[in-house]
Amino acid sequence: MLDFAGRQVSLPCNGFLGACTDVDAYEKLNRIGEGTYGIVYRAQHRKSGSIVALKRMRVDVGSGSSHGLPLSSFGEIALLTIFYKYQLVSIVQSLF
Repeated sequence: MLDFAGRQVSLPCNGFLGACTDVDAYEKLNRIGEGTYGIVYRAQHRKSGSIVALKRMRVDVGSGSSHGLPLSSFGEIALLTIFYKYQLVSIVQSLF
């Protein structure tokens, strides 16, 4: 996996995150939008053909004082979880 600067990033796909699918299992169809913390794409799962929204979040892996996901990302994930509870969105999984 590469970060936004094109550097190789290694993240665990097991453990407390559970097993995760590689983002390469999806084909990006088009760009839906871009915000401060990421880019959203419409994508299709290569095997099942299901259409999903993929959000590529900007992650700071530099040597500055802040590392990793922005704090607002956790709020966004929490909101999506609430929407999922009320069946407003369907969360397939988080890809790392």
